Amino acid sequence: MSSLSVTDYKFADLLSQAFFNVHNVLLQILKEALESSLIQLRDQVIGSTAYHRGMRYKRWGYTIRKWIQTPIGVLEHVRIPRVRSAHNEIRLFIDRFCRRSSEMEEILMEGYLWGLSSRRLSLLMKRIFKDSLSASSICKLKETVREKIESYRSRAISADIVGLVVDGVWIKFRNGGKGVILAALCITAQGQVVFLDWQVSDSESISAWLRLFRALLSRGMKIPEVIISDDTPGIKQAMAYAFGSEVKHQLCLWHVSQDMKRHLENRQQWNVRYFMRDYWEVFEALSKKELEKRLEQFVERWRKKEPEAINIFLSKKQNIIVYYDYDVKWRHRMRTTNLAEGFFKHLRTFIRRYPGWIDERQIDLTFGMYLLGMNAYKHNKNHRETPISITNANFNRIF
Repeated sequence: MSSLSVTDYKFADLLSQAFFNVHNVLLQILKEALESSLIQLRDQVIGSTAYHRGMRYKRWGYTIRKWIQTPIGVLEHVRIPRVRSAHNEIRLFIDRFCRRSSEMEEILMEGYLWGLSSRRLSLLMKRIFKDSLSASSICKLKETVREKIESYRSRAISADIVGLVVDGVWIKFRNGGKGVILAALCITAQGQVVFLDWQVSDSESISAWLRLFRALLSRGMKIPEVIISDDTPGIKQAMAYAFGSEVKHQLCLWHVSQDMKRHLENRQQWNVRYFMRDYWEVFEALSKKELEKRLEQFVERWRKKEPEAINIFLSKKQNIIVYYDYDVKWRHRMRTTNLAEGFFKHLRTFIRRYPGWIDERQIDLTFGMYLLGMNAYKHNKNHRETPISITNANFNRIF
């Protein structure tokens, strides 16, 4: 049998040639589809067919857009319908002077978040889309995004806050250093969860947490009834400085469990498993009276076997049962800092895409765009995309 011979052709070259052959046809199809959609939108706004009299809005011819950038090339001389009332022109779009598709902005912003300069982004656009984009246009896009994020971070906090959940997400910088994103979420009186703000710092120090708390207060946030956090010393002192000593402190049950686990004398797997099982069964109590009874039984059962772990438990006892004073329907959200477990999970997936961070400004931009994207997903009921796909930086749906 003869051996199978291989030609010198490349599939990638054949695919590129096929795309080149149909490129102009694709642009024409896209142009016709866009113009057809624009006409349908105009008729929908006017609410009548052509030559119909007595309507509030009238057709007012067309304006010619010389060029529009798309992922497959540049559309030329696109007809944009115009609409007028009795006194002035009616705008069909908020972004009246937009000259590129959302996908183009996605690529620009993702390249910027990866640390590319404006000059390199311009060269990248020319390489991929055969059309250049000036560095000034890229800079304007960056500033627009920053303004939207600052507006998001400066909005007034008017919710009736019961609990404030704070936690930190550690990150790495490209220069080898480390930092932490301090995040704050709240629980309203109705049991809803709302993300409030964040701060970037080099550690979970008192001053770092204090900056975050004061920023929240400056936006009109009322002093919460309880703060939910881990046992970081900086949080405790910052709480006292910012909110006073009357604010309750609920320790995260999971962090307490891990602290006790590190101090177990018998580290065999079966002993650790039984200890943690008994610990979490304590908090299955339906009432505070039942909780007190389970606490006593847990301490009595393990006092002699694991005295050091039980001493830690007793020293933090008053700060791990605070959440039982609140509504049984949603108090479970206050017992750990994992209130936003899904949020932090997807956030870590999102920031893991970057090999390291450049500076605080880049972190603020990236973090803000992630939050706005998640917010768009939350409020768009017709959008079926999952939060995980948003972590792929689909900035098209952020603003």
